[in-house]
Amino acid sequence: MQGTVFTIKHKDFVPEGFESLAPFKVIINRSILFVEKGTKNLPHVDKANNYSAPFKMLLADRGDMVVTSYLSGLSMLRQLQATSIVALKPALVKIPLYHFLHKKHVGLRPLISAELKSMDTEGEIAKIYAAYIKSLMNPNITPRFNNGDATSVPCPTT
Repeated sequence: MQGTVFTIKHKDFVPEGFESLAPFKVIINRSILFVEKGTKNLPHVDKANNYSAPFKMLLADRGDMVVTSYLSGLSMLRQLQATSIVALKPALVKIPLYHFLHKKHVGLRPLISAELKSMDTEGEIAKIYAAYIKSLMNPNITPRFNNGDATSVPCPTT
């Protein structure tokens, strides 16, 4: 997972950690814990109560930047058709995510671990992720949003 800065006005800004956002008015969703923790010492942070509100506030010029996860941000840009907002690079933070199994499936752990390691070594995971991002950003693909839940990441239709 990548913590990413989204903006309209400051497209040339290069983020270098959360502290580099101090001069700006930052908007976050209060339920994203790594973002809350990263922005807690910043002087100008507004907190919203859902995933779309920070982007709507940014579009209404009520802040300079939104910080959220990259995939959630792209999902919101698609839902709001907000073509003026861009994601800045590099990511503020990269958090590795892990697969979890219920204890009753512990016997599958060696098989799943071996397959995931193989997919990673062969670059398959990176290819799948890149293809997903490309399709998500393609305005010619209509995504299916899971039952209107704003936290869902859209799945492209094929």
